[in-house]
Amino acid sequence: MTFGLTTDPPRPAGPQGSPLTGCLREYRTDLLSFVTKCARRYGDFVPVRVASHRGYLISDPALVGDVLNERTGDYRKVFMLRNNRLFLGDGLLTSDGEDWRNKRTEARPIFKASSLKEYAPIMTQEAERMGEIWAAGGTRDVQNDMMDVALRVIVRCLFGGDADIDVARATKDINIIQSRMNKRVRSLVPLPDTAPTPFNIGLRLAVHDLNKMIYGWAKNAPDADLPVRSSNASATISDPRDIGNFRDRAMTMMFAGHETTALALSWSWHLLAQNTEAYARMHNEIDTVLGDHPPTFDDLPRLRVVRQVIRESLRLFPPIYAFGRDAVRDTSVGGQRIPAGQSAMIAPWVIHRDPRWFPQPDEFHPERWSEEFERNLPKFAYLPFGGGPRACIGKHFAMNEAILVLSALARRYQPQPASEDPIELWPTFSLRARNGIPMDVVRRPVHAPTISQGCTAGTRKAARTTPDDVITSRGVCRHSST
Repeated sequence: MTFGLTTDPPRPAGPQGSPLTGCLREYRTDLLSFVTKCARRYGDFVPVRVASHRGYLISDPALVGDVLNERTGDYRKVFMLRNNRLFLGDGLLTSDGEDWRNKRTEARPIFKASSLKEYAPIMTQEAERMGEIWAAGGTRDVQNDMMDVALRVIVRCLFGGDADIDVARATKDINIIQSRMNKRVRSLVPLPDTAPTPFNIGLRLAVHDLNKMIYGWAKNAPDADLPVRSSNASATISDPRDIGNFRDRAMTMMFAGHETTALALSWSWHLLAQNTEAYARMHNEIDTVLGDHPPTFDDLPRLRVVRQVIRESLRLFPPIYAFGRDAVRDTSVGGQRIPAGQSAMIAPWVIHRDPRWFPQPDEFHPERWSEEFERNLPKFAYLPFGGGPRACIGKHFAMNEAILVLSALARRYQPQPASEDPIELWPTFSLRARNGIPMDVVRRPVHAPTISQGCTAGTRKAARTTPDDVITSRGVCRHSST
């Protein structure tokens, strides 16, 4: 018998990897499959080493809440974000502590309820503009098209409705930056941005080009009281003291404010095309609610099925598929110790596909999102926008935009898969399709006939997996049981 002594609980099991690089090879090869296998094989708290960095994959909602809510002061943003300040600056995504709280307060007016109502016409206008492009028919990459719409929306909302946007140029720069961020997080020894490598030179040129666009939009804006700077009335691009804060806020809002929404829409089109029953329910609602007019802000509460489709898409393909927090002091989760400097890793990709919280977790069932289901769902089992005090400040903006854009386009069109080839997932900073999502744009009548909720002949079932399947970055593939 011992008196006055305490001991840590036994260290939980986890993947060993190689003595030199840990699980870097598995991490690089197929990140989504790797984290899924870790959770299935080892449980809700899994120690993982990737190169020299140590962390813990946490998959139980109660433990996630401990990190994001109860002990939020024990953590700061993960090193991957902090190491990308050349691009993101000192904005909301990279700041911590009092600095983060001040920046969050400054940004809050951009997303207040009255502002969201003002943004709605811009969202619908951009959807209708894309609808005119789709009128030509043919095969479209809906991922590119949704990026186009979402980027135009966020720039016009932040810099004024007349902002002139070179989408191709901005998208090219953002893709270069995404590739750089992805390469850095997967490197054995990440080089600093100051290293004069060809890749870093390309990165700096891309950031410089985006900076020029941001300052150009602000300079040409017709109104000095724009959302992106009205949160701090003294901040103007002519004031050297504030130019950095202005740029960082605008860059963060532009990047984070279009990527999540565009991908939610892209994956929604992909999933709907696999399930004609869900498509029919959504079309029936759109025809009933909208009739022959585009959606407005006042229509949002009645577009319940469209909202369910977006929520289910965000569950199956969360744009932010994994994120982390770095411990700033020794702390614990569920009785397990996390030393200072190590990370708590949270993967919505894993949690959203856990049968404990979501029956038939790998199937597309928008109707699951009933009020009763949402009431009974554990608080941190659904994390498309993060959770706790640092949950995404623009989540209502993103949901409103996704519902309005999907409704406006689905009112007139029903994109269908352009090929039978699987869509290859590409988990960079966000969860993209590596080669896009090609679809044939098909017109539909504004008032479609009502289809019963039962399956009809020819209905294509959603892609489904068995316990021996894992959806990987190469699509749905069979493999041995884990």
